[in-house]
Amino acid sequence: MKKSGTIGLALLVIAFSAFYFLLYPKLEIMSGYNAKILCSCLFLSEIDEERATEVDLGFGPLWLASNDVDYENKVIRTSVIGLHPKIAIYREGLGCTLIHDREKPDGQLPEMNIRDKSDWPPQAFAGEPELQAVLQKAFDAPGENKLNTRAVLVLKNGMIAG
Repeated sequence: MKKSGTIGLALLVIAFSAFYFLLYPKLEIMSGYNAKILCSCLFLSEIDEERATEVDLGFGPLWLASNDVDYENKVIRTSVIGLHPKIAIYREGLGCTLIHDREKPDGQLPEMNIRDKSDWPPQAFAGEPELQAVLQKAFDAPGENKLNTRAVLVLKNGMIAG
């Protein structure tokens, strides 16, 4: 009995050590990935939460993560089995950002310098009718999930437009 108890304890120590040194550090990456990708899907791409969870986060061990979505403040809180919590926040004009310990998601976030849109060429915002027609065909209509287009790169005269 004593020998089997010692073997069992040794196996438990080995399993715990393997978890702690091999898997535990990766949980932080999983939490951050989950928070950032879900934030981008919901608040940038406007994909519904169920679809984003299924398509963008539905692989590998990412299903272990739990997500708390604050739609009003556009904040995602994620942790993997309660460990390594991460927060991603959406800011208009800046997109989604992972919040680090030194920043408070409920307080004032540091201002970011965004290039003034007056510096952009007028065609970037004017929306030529031909371009608008192509863009309308590239993306799904609201409520449809057929094309799965997430982004479009527009070239004009061999240069990126905008």
